[in-house]
Amino acid sequence: MSVSDLGVGLVAQPLQIYLLVSNVNILSPPHIWPDHYEAVLKAYRFVANVLTYASYFSIVALSADRFLVIRLQLRYQDAITHKRAIAGVISFWLLSAVLPLIRLREWLPEDIFFILTVTIQFISLITAGLFYFKIFLALRQYAAQVQDVPVESGERNEAINATRERKAALGIFYVYLALMACYLPIICFNIAENVIGTERTSLGYKVNLYVTILLALNSSLSPLIYCWKMRHIRQAMINILRKPFQN
Repeated sequence: MSVSDLGVGLVAQPLQIYLLVSNVNILSPPHIWPDHYEAVLKAYRFVANVLTYASYFSIVALSADRFLVIRLQLRYQDAITHKRAIAGVISFWLLSAVLPLIRLREWLPEDIFFILTVTIQFISLITAGLFYFKIFLALRQYAAQVQDVPVESGERNEAINATRERKAALGIFYVYLALMACYLPIICFNIAENVIGTERTSLGYKVNLYVTILLALNSSLSPLIYCWKMRHIRQAMINILRKPFQN
């Protein structure tokens, strides 16, 4: 998730800014070369799609990991080894690169690839949502079991660990909500555009611009959410915000 967010800021957004400026300058001299513009556009689409798929798969992997931590508890280290985690990360990054490559090389018809893309996006969001629902149920059930356990009992330590895992799962859930808020508009826009099957109007261009910017904004929101969950960083940010009013 961190790599995809960093990639958006360092690569995807600069390419997007270049394309936005080019769309303005192309209407007035000096005109840019069409081949140059097309090359940058293809590079932007490829990079943006790779990072977008990586974000989807990352949020599913994180939600699944939090669920397994709570579900397996002491067996987690045996089930999720370092090699398996590395293999999983490499697998979904390869898949994130292969899917945009299919579109770039036109190995599938555009309509079939669009259906495949939308299906993957919705399955990822629904799967992550189901994992968080199961996490909520598991934590509520476990909290009810340890409610009457004496403080000096060793099981109270497990309750403390469960609370810690609940906070970690809650932080990732906020990231999931931010992803939903930023990604659903462009998904709905793409579906509407393909269903209508008409050329984009001036309103369509504006809506496409806004939902694309909102999509890129997600990579800035996720780090802010993670930083806000860290107490010392949160307190430092609050102090910075209070300082002008104190003066």
